This record gives sequence, structure tokens and C-alpha cells, in this order.
Amino acid sequence: MKTETINQSETFKCSCAEFYNAILNSDLHSKFTESHCEISPIIGSKFSVYDGYIAGENVKLEPNTEITQTWQALEDDWPSNHFSTIIFKLSEKEGKMNLDFVHEGIPFGLRERYAKGWTEHYWQRMKSTFNW
Repeated sequence: MKTETINQSETFKCSCAEFYNAILNSDLHSKFTESHCEISPIIGSKFSVYDGYIAGENVKLEPNTEITQTWQALEDDWPSNHFSTIIFKLSEKEGKMNLDFVHEGIPFGLRERYAKGWTEHYWQRMKSTFNW
């Protein structure tokens, strides 16, 4: 299957620890997505976010530095047996948290939609919900 990759960089007014916890804590993840989320900071644990729309597994966790997960959208356009990979790399500089984000293995033709989705449903919501 032909796939595509998203590369995004964002800056947040928070610490790496705050961002890391917001991604891997069910209550915080539910708060900014305004949906039911089941996720934990344990390698190998499976997660479900956005009321079951997204599923995956934690592959690599380096506290406050990196999160790597398998990722799958549960919708008609996404092949049911296909998992992509997402990587959050976190760093702090001058009191701000920098995110370098990669989403690889996106089925061809869906890149633009998911790039917009990450911006609107994650980065913007996190910034507004937590005042980051």
C-alpha cells in the first residue's frame, strides 16, 4: 500500500511534562478532546480516543521526551488491518515546549485531511483548553 507522512512542528506555553501527561492521561485527553478516551503511560498498552474513532498502542515512551504509538482511524477510508505510526518529540527552550510531530504510514490520499485534523483536533484544542 502506498502511504504518506505528515511532519508538523508546534510551540506550546507549557512544560514537556504537562504535554506528555495530557496525551497519556485518560482524564486530560478526554478533557481537551471533549470525548471518551482510554489511554495510559504504559508501553504496550492499547488506547482508544475520540469515542473509539482512534485506536492504537504505546510502542515507545521516554517520559517527557518522546511518545511513539501505532495509530489507526476506525473509518471506511482507513484499511481495517493497517496501523500507522505517530511520534511526538518534546523539547523545552526559553520557557516553551516545542513539539516535533511525525505521522507516517498514512494511506495515500488521506494526508491533507489528517494533517488538518491534528492541527484542529489536537494542537488548537490543547492550546485553548489548557491555555497553552
